[in-house]
Amino acid sequence: MLGRSVEALKYRTDEINQYEALGCGLYKVGLKTDPNICGILAISKALNVTPFATDYKIYGHIKFGMMSYADYNEQVFLTPSSSKYEWSTAAEHFEPFVYITVVDKASLNISALWRTFDPSTWGMLVSTFIGLATLFAATTSSRYEVMRTRLINLRFTFVLFTAILLEQSQLTIWKVKMRLNTVSKVIIITWIFAAIIISSLYRGTIFSYLTTSVPPPIPGTTKDLVESSYFLVTTTSYHYQGKPYSTLVGILNEMMVGKPGVDFPLFYKELAENVHFIPASHAQIVKAHCAATPLLAVSSHSNRHDRHSTLSSPGPGTRKKPGKDPKIQTTQNHLHIFQNVSVPDNFAIIGSQFDVDTLKKLMETFATAFVQKSSTVHTFLNRTPWVIRRNFFLRLFQPALAHLYESGLYTRWRKHSEILHVSGEFLNVHELVKKEEPPHNYLALLFSGLNTQENHSLTPKPLSFEVFDSAFVFYILCTAGSIAVFMTEWFFFIFSKFVLNIERKNMVGTARI
Repeated sequence: MLGRSVEALKYRTDEINQYEALGCGLYKVGLKTDPNICGILAISKALNVTPFATDYKIYGHIKFGMMSYADYNEQVFLTPSSSKYEWSTAAEHFEPFVYITVVDKASLNISALWRTFDPSTWGMLVSTFIGLATLFAATTSSRYEVMRTRLINLRFTFVLFTAILLEQSQLTIWKVKMRLNTVSKVIIITWIFAAIIISSLYRGTIFSYLTTSVPPPIPGTTKDLVESSYFLVTTTSYHYQGKPYSTLVGILNEMMVGKPGVDFPLFYKELAENVHFIPASHAQIVKAHCAATPLLAVSSHSNRHDRHSTLSSPGPGTRKKPGKDPKIQTTQNHLHIFQNVSVPDNFAIIGSQFDVDTLKKLMETFATAFVQKSSTVHTFLNRTPWVIRRNFFLRLFQPALAHLYESGLYTRWRKHSEILHVSGEFLNVHELVKKEEPPHNYLALLFSGLNTQENHSLTPKPLSFEVFDSAFVFYILCTAGSIAVFMTEWFFFIFSKFVLNIERKNMVGTARI
């Protein structure tokens, strides 16, 4: 997965020349040849792209997969690394938005249990649980112990619902260590079985829909971006040609001031209602999207940080008075729309650092709709992470499954595949530029870096009665089995009374004789 238009790679110039001397082709990758080098070299030859040196650190970001809470990905995501060279398209740097949903670690989300399924599905699940309980009770009780069978049904159904409630909670909430007794084993085994049935309804997820948070869709236009109520979090500064600039101040200076005919002030006034600054407690999570620069409201002042002075600052470590800078002085007329922005305790979505100059060019090209309307091409690339609610069974199952997913077998194939895919897209863009066709499509491709027609997000299907595929067959079997057991119990109950009547008549007849 490319976190940027072309991924930041670590290699030296002599290594590039070495691979180039070996004749590394786009589709001829040797066993000892890094496929990244081949793909990047192909882009370099086709578009005349050259690496440029950077004098600041680049923090690790999501690479070739989905972010999870596994130790490996957490280390990659939060560990800073120094890179001597970066690749960029047309000598400009662009990083698309990357949305990360941060889930509260201590949450007993019982409401999600009722929000996820529709009434028909809930009725089906309840009847399935009762059917399972009946089948389980029928194998453990005598045919004459009807009342005991009913009690076992209720007990087993309670165990199943307890498993779901445990799955919706965090381990520390219960404050007791669960001993592996018989009931505990039944709960764990039952949840594993239920998770397999439920997760078979959609691809790419480890746990059920109850534990997976789904990011919102990608906005298609400026209006969609404003109306979608995104929590947009940006860095204090961005680097362009080795110099730091304030991101929001840069946007205001370049787009809002002196732009006749375009209603940018109204747009940013509406957008300001959706801008949330990051509390200091989340600095470790979001520092991966910052090029060694502080984030808005992430400082020793925490949430009470002077946002006005932060926005007025052209870069970290400097404090210029507004009156001495004409650009900042003109910006002061619009800064009041950011002063009343609330700082939530738990923000929902963060957007990675983006290049203001690139965004400005997009806005000038597309005017009111800076995202090209297309079903396959977007200027904003959505990277859906693994968002798993921390629950009772997280420590038992999630690390092992996440490490299995990130073992490298699937990752290497996906890495090579996307490099080739991006190379092909840039070659297509190069041909479009030669033909001097309208710029909309190839500009969108250049700024996005990937054709998003192949969607690998973790968005599940709605869990409604109509999409229950294999689970519906399982429900039919359980229901039919439970009905058969009930009919068998009723038959034996009636038959036992009939046998007792015959035996009594025989006993009476024998006594008379």
